[in-house]
Amino acid sequence: MKLFTFCLIYLVSITIFALDQAVIVAKNGDEKLSLKTACAKNTAVELEGSVFVAVPLSIEANMQIQNRADWITRRVEKIVLPKVSFEGDSLQDCLEYLRRSTSKALIRMDESDDHIHFLRKGPDVQDYDITLTLVNVSVLEVVQKLASMVGGVVRIVDYGVLIELQYKDAPLHGKKKGHLNENEPASQPHDRTRQPIALTMPSYANE
Repeated sequence: MKLFTFCLIYLVSITIFALDQAVIVAKNGDEKLSLKTACAKNTAVELEGSVFVAVPLSIEANMQIQNRADWITRRVEKIVLPKVSFEGDSLQDCLEYLRRSTSKALIRMDESDDHIHFLRKGPDVQDYDITLTLVNVSVLEVVQKLASMVGGVVRIVDYGVLIELQYKDAPLHGKKKGHLNENEPASQPHDRTRQPIALTMPSYANE
């Protein structure tokens, strides 16, 4: 009896692990994702020719995801960079700069255990040379400016900030290589009564 119980528990554990690690294909595209991710997205998925609807996460889990996204939103709005300067950089390089700058600011805020990822999703735009200079600007405004340059939109999710590219070879102000004038003002002026978190943080774009 004990052996039977042990075997049953073992089989259940293996099944749960396999479902968590399984790679499946979303019904509406070729994106590969784990069953766990599909559940988070409440996605209809196709597995071995049959269509299944992934079980959504609990209300508590969805609240945790939303709370994390809200936390990221507040941080990228609050962290202000004294100067951002890109000269012929790829979008990936720009996002890496924002990741490093944000990490340094979080350390100053005693939140070094938290990380914000900056990612792009969609067609490859490595051939774009981004030239941009902004002064006293929030991290969120920098991301929004980059997204507008490459024809993308900004989404904030529970693991970071995404620039979703809408189509391949998106026009960049009518040019293959984009250029914005130096010291172009931010889209909205900052509230000067608040204390910028990263006001004295040096620029690390060219490390």
